[in-house]
Amino acid sequence: EEIEEVVVTGSYIRRTEYDGRAPIQIVDQETFEMIGAVQPIEMVKELTVNSGSAYYNETNDAQGISQFNIRNLGLGSTLTLINGKRGGLSAVGDATGTDFLDINQFPLAMIERIEVLTNGASATYGSQAVAGVANIITRKGFEGLEISGGYSTAEIDAWHLNLAAGAGHDKGHFNIYATYYEQDRSGRSEFDWLDDRLNGNGIGGRSRFLSGTGSPGSSERAFIDPVTGEATSVDGAIRVPDPDCEAAGGVIGDPADTGLNPNTCRYNFADQVSVIASEQRTQVFTEADWEFNDKVRGYMEASISNNRVISSTGGQLLATGKATNGGTTILPSHPFNFFVEDPNDAAALLYIGPENWDPAIHCTDASVAGCQFQTATLRNIHRPLGPDVTDVRPQPENFVDINYSRVLTGVEWELPGDWYLDTSFMWARSQFVDATAAGIRSDTYQQMLREGSWNPFGTRLSNPGLVSPKDLADTVNCFNNEFGGCVAGNSEDNRRRWNQYGGENTSMQEKVVDVVAAGELFEIGNVPLAGAIGAQYREVSYASYPDSLSSAEEDGGQGTSGAVIGSQHATAIFAEVVAPIGDFGEVQFALRNEDYGDVSTTDPKVS
Repeated sequence: EEIEEVVVTGSYIRRTEYDGRAPIQIVDQETFEMIGAVQPIEMVKELTVNSGSAYYNETNDAQGISQFNIRNLGLGSTLTLINGKRGGLSAVGDATGTDFLDINQFPLAMIERIEVLTNGASATYGSQAVAGVANIITRKGFEGLEISGGYSTAEIDAWHLNLAAGAGHDKGHFNIYATYYEQDRSGRSEFDWLDDRLNGNGIGGRSRFLSGTGSPGSSERAFIDPVTGEATSVDGAIRVPDPDCEAAGGVIGDPADTGLNPNTCRYNFADQVSVIASEQRTQVFTEADWEFNDKVRGYMEASISNNRVISSTGGQLLATGKATNGGTTILPSHPFNFFVEDPNDAAALLYIGPENWDPAIHCTDASVAGCQFQTATLRNIHRPLGPDVTDVRPQPENFVDINYSRVLTGVEWELPGDWYLDTSFMWARSQFVDATAAGIRSDTYQQMLREGSWNPFGTRLSNPGLVSPKDLADTVNCFNNEFGGCVAGNSEDNRRRWNQYGGENTSMQEKVVDVVAAGELFEIGNVPLAGAIGAQYREVSYASYPDSLSSAEEDGGQGTSGAVIGSQHATAIFAEVVAPIGDFGEVQFALRNEDYGDVSTTDPKVS
């Protein structure tokens, strides 16, 4: 009977399946079925050598992405292969900026088993295999049609559908695998234990998710700096929350429970960020092989996938406020600024309120005859988007699209002396597109506050039909002056002037050429020595284009982002020799040199 020989992870030398002595853990289809796995990350957790892996179903830049992490040495230190070949890189790096492969791009239906080599393999595969290698072996040669699916419900609902199909011929096979997976999202208040311990059980002032800046916000008495033209708080300014804070959806922290100062109108962001995001994944993988003759075999792989991650978004902080120490400038002329200077305390404010406002007594200019109280200049600290937008359903949403495509083609030749030559080319591209509804044109927003065309105060929600009682000669810049005065409620048209979708676009492209020859070298005392020699060329290009608002220093976030574009080229040559030691062990010698242009490294291995 002919015994099939295969290449087992950790070596380029063919052998009878698993008869080597390399430390390999295997997770196979039977294990998938036993644990009810519906996505690759659920298999990752079954490996004892796996520690600190990225599951990323929580909120961060890499949500929806996952990868192995052998011995917790970092995502970029575990090389993931597809049938022994590189699988491409994600456009999103880990927390250290290291590149890795996202296993969420592949359908579960394609996986026959995963071989995990638990010792370092840099001398064989390159620098990304410092911790080890995870090799995903597909179900090549599968014939027939297989359809499976499932539904689960817990804190979120999820369902999936798998397809595997294949056809065979004397000369080759063709297979296609596909998975569609969908899950709901969940906020913090949907977890009873979390709501009880951290969110005050519905009592806003006791929540541990209160921000330092609310919407509506808080004000301090200020003056206009003659140099910057923006508000600067007076010495010892006493901060006061918006009088309509709670009526407009803000929160005053309970000082006895939270220790927070009640002088600030805060924002409860408990449900403004999804603890578990919604995901919609579509993954397709195809493979084929064909025997041209007894000595030559061709093979190919192709895959595409899209993962759309949808999460809630909260009120973004305006960290680029131009007033001193952040915040925004509210002038005395603002139609809904009902704060006046306290004549008895140079650091304090008095709130008159629209119902008590008398233009003959309260005015924007102290030189006006009969004026007893001058409207105050304010340094106002607030979030432009508050509960009026983020507490409605559907909430403003962040959309993240993660797209992958990969093509591999190769030819394998049988050579004399039981040697083989394998040549292949792999091309892969990933793209990460992030779009958020919370974009802020900060300059435009602050100018609208100064001119009075946007109302940041709580009256916009607590009393949107209120017509300003202030005696303003010019109502052109009002939010709504069709009734002969300024109306407190803001219009959608005015909001769109400063609230725009923001987005960033990042892509990663990798090309790999592999040439490997392996076979038996010679015998020493009837002990066969097998060897392999090969070369590899890798080319990686990366481009990241940030949100245009951020590039123009218009975004509400701190700092300015610029485009990042770069590439890397690596050429490697490598060799290995394996010698058995009786029937109980073997010795492997390997050596690899990688040249990155400015940097070259040579890595030996003896095991």
